[in-house]
Amino acid sequence: MSALFAAIEVMLGAFACMRYERSILLPERDEDAANALSLSLCLVSALSVCTIPPVWLGGSLLLHFLKAPELLPYLWLLPPAVLIGGANMALVRWNLRKENFGRISILEVLNAICTVTAQISLGLATKGKGGMLIVANLLGMTIATAGMIVLTWRDSADIFRHSISYQKMIYTLKRYSRFPKYGLASSVLDRLAWQMPSFLLSGFFSTTVVGEYALGSRVIRVPMSLMGTSISNVFSQRAADARNKGFLGKQAELAFQYLIRLSMFPCLLLALIGKDVFVVAFGHRWAEAGVYTQILSVWLCFWFISAPLSAIFSVLEQQHLELRFTVLIFLSRLCAFLIGGFVGSARLAVLLYSGSGASIYAYYCVVLLTQAGVPVSRIVKVLLTNVAHFLPAGLIIGVLLYFRLSSVVTVAVSCILLAAYYTNLVRIDPAVREWIGTILNRFSIQRFSSTTVSI
Repeated sequence: MSALFAAIEVMLGAFACMRYERSILLPERDEDAANALSLSLCLVSALSVCTIPPVWLGGSLLLHFLKAPELLPYLWLLPPAVLIGGANMALVRWNLRKENFGRISILEVLNAICTVTAQISLGLATKGKGGMLIVANLLGMTIATAGMIVLTWRDSADIFRHSISYQKMIYTLKRYSRFPKYGLASSVLDRLAWQMPSFLLSGFFSTTVVGEYALGSRVIRVPMSLMGTSISNVFSQRAADARNKGFLGKQAELAFQYLIRLSMFPCLLLALIGKDVFVVAFGHRWAEAGVYTQILSVWLCFWFISAPLSAIFSVLEQQHLELRFTVLIFLSRLCAFLIGGFVGSARLAVLLYSGSGASIYAYYCVVLLTQAGVPVSRIVKVLLTNVAHFLPAGLIIGVLLYFRLSSVVTVAVSCILLAAYYTNLVRIDPAVREWIGTILNRFSIQRFSSTTVSI
């Protein structure tokens, strides 16, 4: 029940601020950014109000179609959920602009703590009713957003009082019209693309295949996504500032180097030992999920790299290029799972999905970096250098796999190699040491933002 509510909220969230929240980072003057924030909050407020009549008049019909009538008592929470989620997005962008990275991290943790506490408390009080998860999630987001509002107003009240006007908001609406024009379609397609594998695998195969795919995908995506969010937050702000000061290419190249160094070695390692990892961690029953992880690992690497760098399109106001790539990614995923489904092979579907996705995201990275001013020769050199760094470890693991040693031995040796890689990376580069420390300890991100080589 809560998953379905979240899916509806996610799709509506694509329209929340009409993508104008992305423009908050771009103006050189805080006064202009304040009007972008105000416009975003007005738009999400209007959208949340507009959701009330459909929920009231057509909610029961929608839930009948979705075969989830039990969700009806909680559907009235949809308008406030859209409002709070959209307001949070806009306020996070403002705080990124002001380099309040630590505040964002703390409030994210507060959201998680409040949500879990509410889930446990309400679950015990209502004997585990599923709808209470919806209430708990909304409560956690409300508390975090309220904290963001209070702290933002405390720091920037004077700017808001003296800068925001109806005329300036109208100017902002027109000045950044490319964001809704191209960004909305891109956002909707992107969210549909992420939901597609589960629906199509379920339709063509079984819920067992969906579960195996979901576990394999989630285990590798969740930690990478958490790290990627931290990097994206910092890079989005730095990229906007670098564009205004004329050194976007240098910042983009530094970001690319760090992302490659952080992700390529473990992803290539996972491509070799994914099945063994799942056998050791979850048992032989989940070996197929490990195979899916191996197939997805290279795709994961390029997705992880491209996600933070995608801020370059927003900074350069090249949303039409972002839309083209989103359409291409959506169609490639659709074709991959349709081909695999008609052939009757889930592995083929995932293999086509991963192969096409890795190729598109790799090209996506090249386009992003060249748009920022990074030469293709530099991109190729960084890639080849990091592949070369992996070859000795890959050879060792290849020998272990050739002689079919136990999964425990293979995973143990891989962990040692991974630890040695990161230890050496931290040892030889003080900037990387500072940067990795920031990712592992997100509360220190404000200290990271002042380093000489930052992204």
